[in-house]
Amino acid sequence: MTAAETLKSCNISTVEQLINKIDAVVEIMKDDAKRICISKKIAVVDFDFAFSVSAEATLKTIEKGAKLQGVKRFLNCQNIDIAVNWLLQRIVANIKNTYDKRYKMHFENNGTCEINDYTSKYTIDKQIETEIEKMKKIDKEKIKQGLKKVWKEVDHDDFDIADFVELCEKHGFNAEEILGFKPIVNAQIKTQQVESGRSQLFFDF
Repeated sequence: MTAAETLKSCNISTVEQLINKIDAVVEIMKDDAKRICISKKIAVVDFDFAFSVSAEATLKTIEKGAKLQGVKRFLNCQNIDIAVNWLLQRIVANIKNTYDKRYKMHFENNGTCEINDYTSKYTIDKQIETEIEKMKKIDKEKIKQGLKKVWKEVDHDDFDIADFVELCEKHGFNAEEILGFKPIVNAQIKTQQVESGRSQLFFDF
C-alpha cells in the first residue's frame, strides 16, 4: 500500500487534514521515500537520519507558506494524490541534497552533520554511543573493585545492603562475592526471653 492509499484509509483527503497530522503523515511516507531512493540509485549512508533531516527541512519550507510558489500550489491543491506526491518528492529531493556538496544541507558520508539544527544532537548521540562501548570494555575486575569501594565509602544511612545487592546484580555480580560474606537482606530484629528472664535481641530471617 502506498502512502497516498494509507492516508486515504485514515480518512485524510485534504491538504488541511494532511498538515494537521503532518508528523504521522511523514512517518507513513518513509517507506515510499526509501523505495524511490533505491529506484533512483540515491546512495544514502544512514537513511533514517537523512530522512529525518530532509523531512524537517521540507516542513520548514511549507511553514514559509504562500511566499513560495511551489508551496502555494501545494496548499491550494484539491487533489490529495498530487499533494502527497509533491510532499514525497520534496523529501526525496532533500535526501539527495544532503549528500550533494553543492547544497547547504550537505553532510559528509562519515556522519559529521553540517546542518546547524542537527549538529549538536548528532554529536551528542555519537559521544554517548562511544562511552557505552568504552564501558562494555571495562575489565570486570575493575568493576568489582569499584563496587567494593562504593560499599566501603557510602553513607549506609542512605544506601543500605539491599541497595548494594541490587547495584551488584545490575553489573552482573553477586553481592556475596564482592563483600566476602553473605549479606543479610530484609532481616527483622526481634526479642525473645531467655532462661534468666531477660530479653535478648535476635535476627529473624
